[in-house]
Amino acid sequence: MRRNLLYAGAYNILAATNFSIVYYISNDYEKANFLAFAISWIFPILWRPSFFRILLSAALASLLFSVDLQQEWYWISNEKSAEVEWMYWVVGISSAAPLTFIWLCQQAWALLGRRHASREKRRKAYKNPSA
Repeated sequence: MRRNLLYAGAYNILAATNFSIVYYISNDYEKANFLAFAISWIFPILWRPSFFRILLSAALASLLFSVDLQQEWYWISNEKSAEVEWMYWVVGISSAAPLTFIWLCQQAWALLGRRHASREKRRKAYKNPSA
């Protein structure tokens, strides 16, 4: 459980840090959101997500957004975010989207690898029945 929380925390800290750096350099909210989303695709490629880690990351992102909005820090939210009630869902889903996509690709790749290995094993057994 501790590793899952560490993973979710590191993922969200990376996304928030990237957002902050780009936002303070360019002062463009849309550009900062896009770059934070784009860079968040690198994290799950380097460190494999699990289903529980994806859920924790989405929940933590929504929680951070909620605290930011309620305290009126407007670090990862803005004044208009309070007008949209379903914004917490958008934040959670957009946080989990790269993790989910990479996780599904990794699962499919592993499944294809297992199928290929079993096919090769059957082919070798067919060619050499004495083995």
